Amino acid sequence: MNISIINNLLQSCCDWAGGNFLFGILIFTAITKVLLLPVSLWCQYNGLIMVRLMPEINRIKREYVGDFDMIAEEQRKLFKREHYQPLSSFLPLAAQIFLLLTLFAAIDHVLKDSSGAFAGKIPVRDGGLAWIMPGVAGVAAMIFGWSQNYQNPLQREQSATQQLITNLCTIGISLSLGFFVQAGVSFYWTMSNLLSIPIQLVCNLILVPSKYVDYYKLRKSQMLMKKLADEKNKITPEMRKREKADYKKFFSVANKHLVFYSEGSGFFKYFEQLINYLLEKSNVIIHYVTSDPNDQIFEKAKTQPRLRPYYIGNVKLITLFMKMDADIVVMTTPDLGNFHLKRSLIRKDIEYIYIEHAISSTHLTVREHAYDNFDTFFCTCQNQMDELRAMEKLYKTKEKTLVPCGYGLLDSLLERFSAAGNVVNERKKILLAPSWQEGCILDSGYKEILEQLAGHGFEITLRPHPEYVKRFPGKWASVVNFCKSKNWDDVTVQQDFSSNSTIFSSDLVITDWSGIAYEFAFSVVKPVLFINTPMKVINRNYRKIDLEPIDITMRADTGIALETNELDQTLTAVQELLGEPEKYRRKITESREKYVFNPGASGAAGGKYILQRLIERQKKH
Repeated sequence: MNISIINNLLQSCCDWAGGNFLFGILIFTAITKVLLLPVSLWCQYNGLIMVRLMPEINRIKREYVGDFDMIAEEQRKLFKREHYQPLSSFLPLAAQIFLLLTLFAAIDHVLKDSSGAFAGKIPVRDGGLAWIMPGVAGVAAMIFGWSQNYQNPLQREQSATQQLITNLCTIGISLSLGFFVQAGVSFYWTMSNLLSIPIQLVCNLILVPSKYVDYYKLRKSQMLMKKLADEKNKITPEMRKREKADYKKFFSVANKHLVFYSEGSGFFKYFEQLINYLLEKSNVIIHYVTSDPNDQIFEKAKTQPRLRPYYIGNVKLITLFMKMDADIVVMTTPDLGNFHLKRSLIRKDIEYIYIEHAISSTHLTVREHAYDNFDTFFCTCQNQMDELRAMEKLYKTKEKTLVPCGYGLLDSLLERFSAAGNVVNERKKILLAPSWQEGCILDSGYKEILEQLAGHGFEITLRPHPEYVKRFPGKWASVVNFCKSKNWDDVTVQQDFSSNSTIFSSDLVITDWSGIAYEFAFSVVKPVLFINTPMKVINRNYRKIDLEPIDITMRADTGIALETNELDQTLTAVQELLGEPEKYRRKITESREKYVFNPGASGAAGGKYILQRLIERQKKH
């Protein structure tokens, strides 16, 4: 922009301001802000695109944690797909700096020309206004920064650290200008910052952020990122050292045939029967990767030389899976390939086996497409086989090998109760064990159930799902306070979840949609009272499969179900269930034989399949 044009514009603005040079600069600043409004709107739109993409960016960061090259490459592809220009946010700043430099040159020019139109009207560096301008500019920058933190859609989603750095840079520039340039230029910069506040309000009114951004999706992705950060912060230097050593040891072993992956110590119970069979009936070495440094597997490995455990945290686990080199990988974690855990990039012929950790539906209680990338599925029942085949047909995905295996945890429980024998309680023990999702018994109904049963000769234990206590501490505190206020001597609120003894020593379980219902019923052969709260549904599209979920089917075969408006019948239902133990023992036994594959022998069924596949692999190689 030519200096003479600025001179003329300044002269006009000064004339409009009645000869006051500072007011003239204020008018000049306002005019430039209006002229640059289209640029501000374009930057606002570009910023909204960035905010809209943040959930997907967060997904990329979770999937490729630690792999910065991959994160950068995936983000580049995303930006290209969405036509997002990261540097566009600097356009208003670049325009401001251009105007600033031009204005500086114009004022410097007229200062040297004492006969000019502005002679004697322009505040200079020394004395008077020049001394207070640095402070004024700094305060204006602070106000502008604070406003942007709340008004600017993009800056509002930055971390507190990023916001602080941005604001400190703005304040630093403003203070520097206040000290080292003419007061008139510093005054322009100060007014420009302050006038940016209403300009941002105008941009928000024209391009309303909520119309462009799914804030629910964004907040959910931010929560997942926070959870990932919390997990990283929990890792001590000793754990990192141990993880590094185990990672190196895992890849130092060539020709690994069989690898198990466990999310934590609590998942060993789903592998136990299978691993015991393999250790007893073969000489195969089992490599067991766990993300829990305190996994019980480390203690068990001390007496089993063919059991090789490795601690690999959730972050390093991503690259371990990408570099996996084995014949067979067994896991209970769904969504292989859909989120952070991917199939190996090194070997394309690995057979990934999924082990179910519940007798439940495969199209109701997990995400859609959760099993698409597995090669083999160890099914607990015929219903699962039917559901999986129906999903393969519907979604046109590859046909998996479905093994009629059974349920390892149930087998372990059967062994335990067979050894202990049938225990008869003097007072019938009732366990109220709700699931954790919103709308469960603890959200509505537990008061009426307890009031119905208290004082009728039962021992009643209320045991929440640990996830409910973790997710809804306020609600749980209200439940505890309610029970305390009643002073019931036959009602116990359990808050220690380290043992399952209260579950399997009970005569009756009352639940809604918790998977513990069938583990209890099929192991101790005692009935369940179901409360039909809103069903726990993870896959909202489960009705695409025209098969009734087994979670619904088995309710009638293992007990009685009450609707939430029938809770006044709780005592009658309990008395019926407890009053005919042989009837329900026979009914539940028949149901177990009907629904569950290989009760008591799932380890052998799964183990034989794995050994056969390993033999086939060896012959092939």
